[in-house]
Amino acid sequence: MRPLTTLQFLFVLAVTLLLSFHAYAAIRAARETSARFQAAAAAANIDSAIDLKKKNIAETITFGLYEGATEHKNDLEALHDAANAASALEWRNLRIFFYLCGGSAVLALLLGRLSIRSDVFIATLLAQSAVMLVLGVFTPMLSFINERDLPVVGHVITEAQTKSIWHSATALFDSGNAWVGLTIVAASMVLPTTKLVLLALVLANRALLVDGASPRQDSVERKLAKLASMIGQFSFVDLFIAAVFLSIFALRSFEGSTARSEPGLYYFNTYCTVSLVAGILAWRAPRPRWQPPH
Repeated sequence: MRPLTTLQFLFVLAVTLLLSFHAYAAIRAARETSARFQAAAAAANIDSAIDLKKKNIAETITFGLYEGATEHKNDLEALHDAANAASALEWRNLRIFFYLCGGSAVLALLLGRLSIRSDVFIATLLAQSAVMLVLGVFTPMLSFINERDLPVVGHVITEAQTKSIWHSATALFDSGNAWVGLTIVAASMVLPTTKLVLLALVLANRALLVDGASPRQDSVERKLAKLASMIGQFSFVDLFIAAVFLSIFALRSFEGSTARSEPGLYYFNTYCTVSLVAGILAWRAPRPRWQPPH
């Protein structure tokens, strides 16, 4: 492991900025998707369904002279199409992000002379992990919808919501479940961030060791890497919680409720995997031999 060259440092910086810009666009798209999802669901609730029923009766009585029901249905269809288009854009952003990560990883390998233990490759993985963590926290992880077919009224949506890690934590705090909210914040935000910072310190410490620092730095590096490895074991706690929620929602599908995974689940899952690989590579990368200064 040697210090990053100027070219390698600029490459890692460029990758970080590129992924950050894309992450900003992805988070904005996710918010737009959630807003359109809520709007489409609200337009199909029981009050809207009753209103549509009244308009259907009025349109039938007037033999089509009154077109309120037709306009209402067109509005519902437009909201539904807008929600689907926003959701498709969100999934397309997910694919583009993974393409960018894959391409930058390949370029990092080339700059590191095809060595997965090279400093530029590990630094690139850490940069990708940091952006993935932000996306995994602030983009929806699950979406849930509860539908019913009521007599006379017809098909209605009684509940619809999207859940991200951040929104789930804030909702728990607002409802008075501060302890559970703190657990999610610690497992999904504090511990992962600490792990990435520790791995970055490992790389920086090793770079200083090459320049002839004291052997104590090797001991510091081992302690940092060990602590980062221990913290990494808790990164899957939130994924376990998300899997439990998804299973519960799936079981409720017999009652007219359905749930599906959203891009945030894949962002966070990929963060866990990539950061774990980066930690292993940083720990097992060749250590330079310290030479006492002359």
